[in-house]
Amino acid sequence: MKKIFFFLSQPIEKFNYDRFCFDLFLKKGFEPVYVDLSNYFLKRDHKYRFKSKIKVINIKTIKDFVFFLKSEQNKKFYYIDLTSYNSLIFNLFQKILSFRGCIKLHISTSIVTSFHLLNVKEKFLLYLKNFEILKIFASTFRNLRRRINNLFRVDSDYAFISGRQELKIKKFNNSVTLSSSLDYNEYLEIKKNKKKIKANQIVYLDQNLLYHREFYVTKEGYLNKKNFLEFYNKLKIFLDDIHNKKKCKIVICLHPRCKSEGFKFLKKKFNSPQYIFSRDTSLEIQKSKLVILNYSNAHQLAVLYKKPMLIVHNFSKKYFDYEVKNKVINTISKNLGVPILNFINNKPNFKISYKYNKKKYEKYILNYLSSVYPKKISSWNIVINKLKEIKL
Repeated sequence: MKKIFFFLSQPIEKFNYDRFCFDLFLKKGFEPVYVDLSNYFLKRDHKYRFKSKIKVINIKTIKDFVFFLKSEQNKKFYYIDLTSYNSLIFNLFQKILSFRGCIKLHISTSIVTSFHLLNVKEKFLLYLKNFEILKIFASTFRNLRRRINNLFRVDSDYAFISGRQELKIKKFNNSVTLSSSLDYNEYLEIKKNKKKIKANQIVYLDQNLLYHREFYVTKEGYLNKKNFLEFYNKLKIFLDDIHNKKKCKIVICLHPRCKSEGFKFLKKKFNSPQYIFSRDTSLEIQKSKLVILNYSNAHQLAVLYKKPMLIVHNFSKKYFDYEVKNKVINTISKNLGVPILNFINNKPNFKISYKYNKKKYEKYILNYLSSVYPKKISSWNIVINKLKEIKL
């Protein structure tokens, strides 16, 4: 049985277990292993409540990396780096694996965010323009550290790309296979197993702004807390107004990692009969006639289901990372023809539109969500079929 190691910076949960299709790998004769690096990167210990059918390895320290190398000595396997962070130690670790003959796979789970963010040069010029000395030094230091880390970065032996736009901006030295994003996989699964249902409802895609784990790593959770609270206040007024005018249900789709603290906040804030809370984001989007979002990546599902969208926000220069967020929503809006409503401008007579631009949606899917669209094949089936051709 061929081993395939999934390196992630998140603890294993049902959400990750399902979207990485570990049961499919087991069925097809592979041995998937989940390597959790969240404690190493975030320095936080996690309690595992999810009972996994596959082996889970928890790496907290450099000693754990060394132990892994010793335990897997003289063994060849596939491995995928799905972490969110740049690390010299982890890069050196991968160098050793590749030197031993292990095969690195590049899987683009979703490429939308990386294309919508400000690049290093854009950030530096922006800080220079605003004469933000501390940010200039911090940006220079981060860039230098990234460059050093990248000297030891391991190129993938085989790449599976989710959107054709990726070929235009990334250089792949080895084999490239057209594939799809994880949201495309979920879309196919819902389309296959459930009937198309329409309901008199509008969906809001929540981002768990106040309790998102990664926002506290970047300090955004502290720096933007006041802005986030103000956003939820404005959002409540706006959604109440929609309900009163359109006489429809409002479904708040919870973030996949929204825990009890975040859920309690939302239930208290949106404590009215017209509000429904759901964790089944894909199904709720399929049923809805409009999808409202802030800068959530879940908008990808709305594109796949061809749903009209509206971006709402309260961004101003008071926001930490305002320029990044502003670019994200404006890029999404431009690419898809989606309207934007800034709560700060306070437009009481804003008209809701139930139209979408079919040509822009189709182009967006091919560029970012599925290189093989409209083929109905999941990215993991594409990966497995390719791995069967490769000799370790």
